[in-house]
Amino acid sequence: MTTDPHADRFIPNPWLHETIPTTPPSALPLTDRTRIEAAISRNASQILRSGPNGTSDIYHGSAGLAFMFWKLANGGTDPLLGVGAEKTRCEDVAKGLAREALEGNEAEGGKHVGFICTSSGPLALGAILFPDRRSQYLAQLKAISQRALSSSEWSEVLYGRAGFLYTLLFLS
Repeated sequence: MTTDPHADRFIPNPWLHETIPTTPPSALPLTDRTRIEAAISRNASQILRSGPNGTSDIYHGSAGLAFMFWKLANGGTDPLLGVGAEKTRCEDVAKGLAREALEGNEAEGGKHVGFICTSSGPLALGAILFPDRRSQYLAQLKAISQRALSSSEWSEVLYGRAGFLYTLLFLS
C-alpha cells in the first residue's frame, strides 16, 4: 500500500471534481448588486483610513494597497467593479499609493527578486500605472533580472525566481 508522503501537508478538496453553479453579477437582483457595491466601497474606505504600514512591498505595504485599488478600477467585465466615478477614484488612489511605494522602494533596494516581497512588484505596478515612466521602471526590472539568473537566488514565490516570473507575467 502506497501512501502520499505529503498527506499531512494539505486538506483534500472534496469539491474538486464538482461543478458548482454560480450566478453572474448581471443576474443578481438590483438590491444585492447595490449591497455588494456598497460593501466594496466601504471596505476600500476603511483600508484607506487605516493606511499603509510604512513598507512599500505588495505583500503588506502601500504597493499592495495600490495593486488592490488598481484591480478594483480594472474590474474587467464584472459590472460591479470598475465603473463610473468609483473607477476614477480607485485609479487615483492606486496611483497615489503606487507613487508612495515607489519612493519607499528606492530606499529599500533589496537582494531578492520576487513580486510579492521585493522591489519587483512595485516596479511592475509602476510600469503599468505610469506610462510616462515605464521605460525607467522596466530598466530597473531588467537590472533585477540579472539577480534572478543567479544560482544563489531562491526559487520561491515571495522572494525568489518564481515571484519574478509572476512579475514578467503581470507585465505581459
